[in-house]
Amino acid sequence: MPPVPRFSLLRTAAVQLTLLYLVLVAITGSALLTLVHTMSVGLLNRETDESIQRELQFLSVQLRRGGPRTLRHIVEDRSYGQTTSLYLLSFAGQPAMTTGNLDSWPTVAADPNGWVNFSYSLPERGGLLETRAARAQVVLLQPDLRILVGRDVQGLQLIESRYTESFLWAGGIVLVLGFAGGALVARHSLVRVNRINSAARNVLEGDLTQRLPERGSGDELDRLAGTFNVMMERIEGLVKNLREVTDNIAHDLRTPLHRLRSGLEAALLDANDATKRQHALDRAIAEADQLIETFNGLLEIAQLESGVKPKFEPVDVALLVRELAEIYEPVADESGLALFVHVEEAPCVCFGHRTLLAQSLSNLLDNAIKYSSPGGSIRIAVRVAPSGDSELIIADDGAGIPETERQRVLDRFVRLSSSRDLPGSGLGLSLVAAVVRLHDGTLSLEDNVPGLRIRIRLPGTQSQRQPERL
Repeated sequence: MPPVPRFSLLRTAAVQLTLLYLVLVAITGSALLTLVHTMSVGLLNRETDESIQRELQFLSVQLRRGGPRTLRHIVEDRSYGQTTSLYLLSFAGQPAMTTGNLDSWPTVAADPNGWVNFSYSLPERGGLLETRAARAQVVLLQPDLRILVGRDVQGLQLIESRYTESFLWAGGIVLVLGFAGGALVARHSLVRVNRINSAARNVLEGDLTQRLPERGSGDELDRLAGTFNVMMERIEGLVKNLREVTDNIAHDLRTPLHRLRSGLEAALLDANDATKRQHALDRAIAEADQLIETFNGLLEIAQLESGVKPKFEPVDVALLVRELAEIYEPVADESGLALFVHVEEAPCVCFGHRTLLAQSLSNLLDNAIKYSSPGGSIRIAVRVAPSGDSELIIADDGAGIPETERQRVLDRFVRLSSSRDLPGSGLGLSLVAAVVRLHDGTLSLEDNVPGLRIRIRLPGTQSQRQPERL
């Protein structure tokens, strides 16, 4: 048997799905964080730009109303003591003049819309200068008049920097935890898959006792383990059944075959005596018929226990019993037995195979007639149990079966010492038990004091089940 390759962790579907899941989580997380960034930091930036534009509009209006001198006074007033709003007004006329709270114009070129991001120095306590970030718009109000209105955006840049840092940390933690969790799940699944693989290999090597542990979680692997165990129980049962049939044939049919051979040899030795020869040939034919019947019985039982169900249909057990009783009543009467039948008038229907059920009931009636003494009686009763099941009882007042032997007589070729003088192969009750199992029914052997009482219960159809009382 070629070696079965072991699973590689990266080649397992669980790991591949985990990695795919991580990629999707990373893409989704990045999209969400980008959206949050746009809705938070982007909103603050837009508000800053809008406030600058509103300020420029206000100053433009003041220029039109009061001229450059008025604008200059307003800029000086609004610049005084400001730390967040930035102003710089420049007159290019004679004499040139610059006013505002900035010392100089930004050295960075503005974009086509006049927006410029730059750094400026802000005096601190102790005479030190702090370099801070700013954003402003530069507008040429008149040919010789240029103005800058801006805002200190050092705080916004700090928020954006912290946000980016948090994004990187959060993304890293999600990826690490996701990968660790995925690896743990993959490892957990891989262990169970390896157990299934190991059990399957042992089965291939001939060990049919292999079973997989079921945790009761109900997940896919647990259901697979349950199906595997049911399958193995079925296979083990079929193999055991096959071995039993083989052993039975080897041990129990050897004696009849020897008898058949001896009879044929006797016929050859008595070839000159026509009467003896005919008698030996008759015995040989009887032995052959018995062997054929035994083989047919074995094959029929093996077929019933193979698990392949024939086509079932609703069968009225009460009607079937009435028909068989009419057939067996003359036979029982000929044996000096009385046959009593008690069948309910109501339909007693089960879902099964009529021919197999009839054969089983015939076997039971044959046994009852065979093992009852003349003058005795056989009673058959059929009723519908409260659960809706069909219950059939066949009772006789013969020798009965000891309690210790009642389970054993359901096996093949088991014949009690008290019945070995009577014709039979020991397959009748085995066939009945196989038919009952095929119909998911139950079979029990009881003491009829005296005699034997056989109770068979077959599942009823849904329509005849009685509602449960509340």
